[in-house]
Amino acid sequence: MTGRENEITDLFGQHDAIRAQMKFLTDSLKELAIQPGPEAKKPVQVKERIQSYCYALRDLRDGVISHIELDERIFGARFPVVPDKSLATEHKNIRKQIDRAIQLADEAIENKLSGEELNQRVSEIMEAVDKIRRLIKTHTAKEDRLLKLS
Repeated sequence: MTGRENEITDLFGQHDAIRAQMKFLTDSLKELAIQPGPEAKKPVQVKERIQSYCYALRDLRDGVISHIELDERIFGARFPVVPDKSLATEHKNIRKQIDRAIQLADEAIENKLSGEELNQRVSEIMEAVDKIRRLIKTHTAKEDRLLKLS
C-alpha cells in the first residue's frame, strides 16, 4: 500500500472513530439531566457529570482538529477545486459547534446555577451535541463517498 492509500485508509478509520465517539457522547447525555422527585441528583452531582462530559467534548475537539488536518491534506491534493472549500466550511461549522458545547458546559460548571437553570443549560448542551452529531454524520458520509469515487 502506498503512503496515500494508507492515509485514505486512516481517514476512513478516523471517520468510524469519530462517529463512535459521537454515539458515546449522545448516549451519555441522559446522565446529565436533573430528574425531578426524591431520586433527583443534586446540582453538585450534575456539575461533576457535566465536567466529565466536558472532558469527552474536549477529546472530541482534539480528535476532530487532528482529523481535519489529515482531511484537508488529502482532499486538497485530490480535489483542489470545489469540494475542498465546501468541506472546509463544514469543518469550520463542526469546530464552532463543538466549541459552543464546551463553552456551555464550562459556563454550567463555573456559574452558580439553580437546578432549573442547570437543566436549561443541559438542554442547550444536548441541542449542541445533537447538531454536532448531525453535522458529523452528513460530513463524514460525504467525504466517504468522495473518497470511494476517486
